[in-house]
Order: sequence, then C-alpha cells, then structure tokens
Amino acid sequence: MILMASGIALLAVFASTQRAIEARSGTPLVPPALFRDRAFRWALFAVLGLYVSAALQLVFTFYLQVAHGYSALRVALIFLPASFAFVVSSALSARLVAKLGFPLVWGSSIAASVLLAVLPMGLANVAAGAQSILMAGGLVLVGLAQGCVAGPLMAIVMSRVKPAMAGAGSGVLLTGMQLANAIGIALLAGAFFSVADAGSPAAGLIAGLQLAVALSAVLTIPAALVLRKLPTMGAAPSNDAPPLATTGRQVR
Repeated sequence: MILMASGIALLAVFASTQRAIEARSGTPLVPPALFRDRAFRWALFAVLGLYVSAALQLVFTFYLQVAHGYSALRVALIFLPASFAFVVSSALSARLVAKLGFPLVWGSSIAASVLLAVLPMGLANVAAGAQSILMAGGLVLVGLAQGCVAGPLMAIVMSRVKPAMAGAGSGVLLTGMQLANAIGIALLAGAFFSVADAGSPAAGLIAGLQLAVALSAVLTIPAALVLRKLPTMGAAPSNDAPPLATTGRQVR
C-alpha cells in the first residue's frame, strides 16, 4: 500500500510538472494536450482494460501446478500451442481487419474474455486426465482471438493521435500496457490466492480461478465495448493519417 500511494503521489507530481512546462510554452515529455483528446483517453482506457487479462496466464499456471501438481515443463507445453496461435493470428490480423472490418477487433476481445470466463467451469466438470487437453484447446482459441486484437490495436489507437504528438502517444500507450500487466498480476493473482487459501484445497483453487477470470471479464468486456465506439469519437486528426476500417471498407 505504501508503494502504491507513493506511486500515485509521484504520478501527480509528474503531471503537475508537465503542465507547468506546457504553460511556459516549453516542450513537456508527455504533452498534457494528449489527454485532453477524448478519443485518446478512451483508447488508453480500453488498452488498460484489455491488457489486464494477460495476467491470467500466471493464474492458470498457478492453478495447474498447485491443483494438479503439473511440472513447469508440462504447463509450458500446455501454453505453447496458444502462443503459436497468437503469432499466426497477429500476422494475419491486418489482412483480416481489412477484409472484415473493425468489428473483428472488438468482437475478438469480447470472445477472448468469454472463453477465459467459461474455461474454469469446464475444468471443474471434466475428468482430471482431460483437463490438460481442455486447457490447451481453450487457450488456443483465446490465443487466436487475442492475436486479432493485439495486432491492429496499436494502429487503431495511434490513428486517434495528432501526428505532432505521435511519439509521446506511442510512449504513453506502451507504458499503459506495462502498467496494465502489473495491475493485472496484483489484482487477479491476489484474488486467486485470497480464495484458493480458504476451504478445501480443490474447491478453493477452482473458486479462486473463477474469481480471477470474473474480475478479468469485468475489466475487459467494458474495455472492448469502448474500443467498439472508438471510430465514432471524432474524425481522424489529419488527412495524412491512415484510414480506419470500420465495416470492412476503408473510411474515405
């Protein structure tokens, strides 16, 4: 708590410093004008919400190792097909978005959240020997969906940033992604262990997993809905900015 409070205080000091530099007609590291852009603020919120769910990989790893005694190697092999699926769908995402439009991005983010929410229920109702197969197969589908989001996400968000602030915008966006990962680990892993340590071991672990994915869904689904509205939040900042596909065709 002390570290969290200190971080918030330092962030407030940094923001105040940047506003003071801007007021003196200087060049702030992070222009406050960036956050006065409504579209960018909501885009950053969407990124934060979507990237929190990345921490579920850590939670699933805990579950498999503690509940079933899987070795680190076996867990890695369960996650490996999902990694390949993510790489493939990320590589194809630009072509898919050009053909199917922007709904593919926010629809895939919702699909990934729903799959992650349903997966623990499946694990609780199948034989122990089949859980590895179910987990690997479910994570492959999640990887395919997440790849369709991660690939175009940077371009989608940056299309809302004025060209003069593109460097600062990309830096804030990448920092937001890292921050979301850290928040996700603290929040989701904390929720998992707070429930997993109570009651019988088997029931506690599955209940902890269900709580973690529920919290993830509470954050990621609203973020996906915000992402859905992003193309309507004002026109592109410049005629030179790349058009954003919303219905399968480029906006002209």
